[in-house]
Amino acid sequence: MIYTKFCKIFSKQREGMAKYPSNYNQLLTKMTQRLISGLVLIFIIMAAFLTGAVGTQILLGLIAVLACSEWCALTRITQKKRARRFMLVMLFFGFLQIHFHYVYAGFGWLFLVCSGAMFMSWLTWRRGFFWMGAGFLYVGLPIFTCLSLIAVFPKYMYVLVWAAIIAIANDTGGLVFGKLFAGPKLAPRISPKKTWAGLVGGAGFALLVGWYLHRRLSIEMPLSLFLLTNGLLALVSSLGDLFESALKRYHGFKDSGDIIPGHGGILDRLDGFFATILLLATMIYFYPEVFSQQLPDHDFPTVFLENVPNID
Repeated sequence: MIYTKFCKIFSKQREGMAKYPSNYNQLLTKMTQRLISGLVLIFIIMAAFLTGAVGTQILLGLIAVLACSEWCALTRITQKKRARRFMLVMLFFGFLQIHFHYVYAGFGWLFLVCSGAMFMSWLTWRRGFFWMGAGFLYVGLPIFTCLSLIAVFPKYMYVLVWAAIIAIANDTGGLVFGKLFAGPKLAPRISPKKTWAGLVGGAGFALLVGWYLHRRLSIEMPLSLFLLTNGLLALVSSLGDLFESALKRYHGFKDSGDIIPGHGGILDRLDGFFATILLLATMIYFYPEVFSQQLPDHDFPTVFLENVPNID
């Protein structure tokens, strides 16, 4: 039955290529751009992760700056420069409070005082301030979560990579299965291209990748619990993607930006990761012993480079 389905799909694709060659050439060009950009992004992210805490923090800071800029453009905040400064100042004080929490405890009070002063100065700019505050939560909360994990959780690198890989796998599987099988729309008013087949395919591929990671990294967590966690992460990743789509549709945008060829903006790529890292960090908060004891004890770069690339 599956073989017959694939034959019908590819037969229709060949007919479409013969009838509309220019459309398929454009699609091929876009997919090539998407693939190259994706590989470059993966290389940059893994290079930052493999350098340790400092490289990861620099990457998170760069992401925060770009994401704040995209958010201001996406939500049509009129006074963009002022909004960017406000959001970046809040992110900066949050970074200092987390990274130097044992030495500079007073930064928390300074952060609150500055926030209160800025809030009072923007009372007359209500709509812009609402979206600015929402952007601080949408961008700042996941970034602060990552920084907090780096500061307090020794095995933070496994958690960040875990959340990123599941988000990427869910997105990739959803794209491929959605294109192949199409079918009923998931939420046509929010995102006309997303289908139930893509949702199921994305979750299935995320589970497959999770099984592979469990096998290669010798994770002591029971496989059933690990796969259940991955299934929940895939689900919230899809919800994060839908939320981003709803936000873009509300403001009349197709993409949050154009900084990544073939992918759109930073927020387009991180919507799933923002959701997965928040859920995973919440699980770690309530069950720290489960994750601290059952994730690998070895140095992350060594374990990753020696085990994950091998397919055997």
